[in-house]
Amino acid sequence: MIELPETSIDFGNTEIAFEAKSDLALRKATWLFGMMNNPTLVKISSKMGLLSLKLHLPVEWLIKKTIFEQFCGGTTLLNSQPTIDGLSEFGVQSILDYGAEGKESEKDFNRTMREIMAAIKFAGQNTYVPFIDAEESWIQDTIDHVVNMMMNRYNKEAPTVYNTFQLYRHDRLQFLKDSLALAKKGKYILGAKLVRGAYMDKERQRAIEQKYPSPIQPTKVASDDDYDLAVRFCVENYEEIASCTASHNAESCRKQVELIEELKLPKTHKHFLFSQLYGMSDHLTFNLQKAGFNTSKYVPYGPVRDVVPYLIRRAEENSSVTGDMGRELLLIRKEIRRRGI
Repeated sequence: MIELPETSIDFGNTEIAFEAKSDLALRKATWLFGMMNNPTLVKISSKMGLLSLKLHLPVEWLIKKTIFEQFCGGTTLLNSQPTIDGLSEFGVQSILDYGAEGKESEKDFNRTMREIMAAIKFAGQNTYVPFIDAEESWIQDTIDHVVNMMMNRYNKEAPTVYNTFQLYRHDRLQFLKDSLALAKKGKYILGAKLVRGAYMDKERQRAIEQKYPSPIQPTKVASDDDYDLAVRFCVENYEEIASCTASHNAESCRKQVELIEELKLPKTHKHFLFSQLYGMSDHLTFNLQKAGFNTSKYVPYGPVRDVVPYLIRRAEENSSVTGDMGRELLLIRKEIRRRGI
């Protein structure tokens, strides 16, 4: 049985969730998620994929036709346009992000910077591309400083610049509140993208190695509690905070929907946006959109070789250990049965 929280939106409605998917696309997704539902297979395949690329073996075409097509919009900004157009047909926006990870050289940093600048210009010319992410704690302070300066400059009339708040860090809820106080002082709108986080193991390991207190929450429950409190804080201050709820957690989405309805706030207000990763959680994105909420997909792009670390992280983070792949697989199979294919 697929247990999804009850709300005014039926997150279990697979007809709406997969309306944009062809029969062939659903069958392909069934095979892919079935493979990814096996943690051992994911681990072995990830190592083999990285080794093959390092040895310059011709495997990029295979990656592109399978996991890349499921989770990425395209290899460049321009050939991501069909993905953007396809989502826009169903009223879903795209948050573009250059998907290269694990780069450390100055040359790579400069290349990523140029790509991000190009993506910003591209977004400025595309109605359905609204905006881009948090990094490790030892990098984040600098990002916070720059983003706050940019919000003070560009968010006077509308939320042009957003910061990302990783609520798996125990200090981020307070930082969100402090950021609002700073925004009020500067008389600008706070842009806040709320995520749980992506670097937990790396953060804890570094804290152990360098002998400082871990910035990560002690338990998942603590992360969930702070995330939901952050969502409530943003909704209750929606006139001063433009929030993007970037979550695959149906319970968190349900709580925000209920809060918006309880406070009788306009669900289409431009300061409310839900977002999920491209290729996942369509049962949230499309059912929320159908119910009248603003929704988007986080759409990574880039050369296959460069986005492989991102794809591996997607596969490893969402193996059957977390239950995400199992949930995706069950929902897709439910829709296949409904269609009778």
